[in-house]
Amino acid sequence: MEIKPEHCLSMLTISMLAIAASCGASTPTDLETGLAGPICEETEDSAKLLLAGWSAADMSMLQSAADKSVLVVRYDGCGLELLPDCHLEGAYEDRETARSNHRVTIKNIKDLHEELPLSALSLEDDVVDGASLVLSFVTVGTRNARISPRSKGMIVGNCERATHFVRSIVVGAYELGSISSGGNLEKCRDGEVDMDEMDCQGVVQVVLTPLSEMSSERDDLYGEVSDTMKMEAAVNAFQSMMKLSLDSDRDKGGAQTGLGAKILQLPGGGSDAWDGLIKRILLEEFDRDKSGWIDTTEEVSSIPCDVFISLDRSIRAGRGESAALRTTYGFPQRFRWVGGVLGFDEKARADTDARLENCGL
Repeated sequence: MEIKPEHCLSMLTISMLAIAASCGASTPTDLETGLAGPICEETEDSAKLLLAGWSAADMSMLQSAADKSVLVVRYDGCGLELLPDCHLEGAYEDRETARSNHRVTIKNIKDLHEELPLSALSLEDDVVDGASLVLSFVTVGTRNARISPRSKGMIVGNCERATHFVRSIVVGAYELGSISSGGNLEKCRDGEVDMDEMDCQGVVQVVLTPLSEMSSERDDLYGEVSDTMKMEAAVNAFQSMMKLSLDSDRDKGGAQTGLGAKILQLPGGGSDAWDGLIKRILLEEFDRDKSGWIDTTEEVSSIPCDVFISLDRSIRAGRGESAALRTTYGFPQRFRWVGGVLGFDEKARADTDARLENCGL
């Protein structure tokens, strides 16, 4: 029997020629049934990849590594490999965008490989027998790579397998049926939650750019990393570790002592950028009623003394030994009130000042 090309369209069938002598006309091709997956080949193209359903370990590694430098990866057309020992000098700059809602219905395995190539193999059982899989997501902002001009686009480390760098990380929230989620889709979608809040910090998508496209003329890629970005990177880098240590402390019924030590790692104590990052950290840990302020006696009392002491030490290191936490931010009544920049509501001013005194400050 003559084997015609149209009888062997299936990529899966081509890969099995050593087993099958010919493509039988009586059996429909995998492309016709929607069961074909792509052949992965190295690509020099840019790519936008949805990460829903990707492994939790890889997602965690991506987020952690992105807090330290610009990510370098290997991308072969359908598989993404993080290269933690290879990086570009630089950082990711947050940019809030218009909130955008999306819904993707995956009807078969062909759709699955096209829409979610990174997680397709692990999700194939969820779209068999005519079952559909629905991906809903909202995007609220991007983290865009800014490569240090000093690096001249040179990748550093164990980079033999590198093909692309992560140009942008799109954040928001998503739900992939009941299989996986990132952020809080309902809260993030309603517009009341900002990009910098945890409910809208799920990684929805990455945008990859080939390493070959880096050149000194690419003004959109290169730029000095600001002090604010450096501190953002610093706080993000230890926040994941902080959460683990605080969770451990809570499990043991102990005080939240891990945070104080980690606050001392932040540069620029007492600067505007430092104030903003400290406010973010304190509200995340101690704003129990989610009002957007530390505004109750209970919330003030829940802040361990070592956190206040570390704040005081950081401010003195950044602004001079005479710049104490209490007086610089106006907690005593005779000073001008500035505590709001750290997340304290003025109605909790007296409680906070008393707490500072009790902590020896």
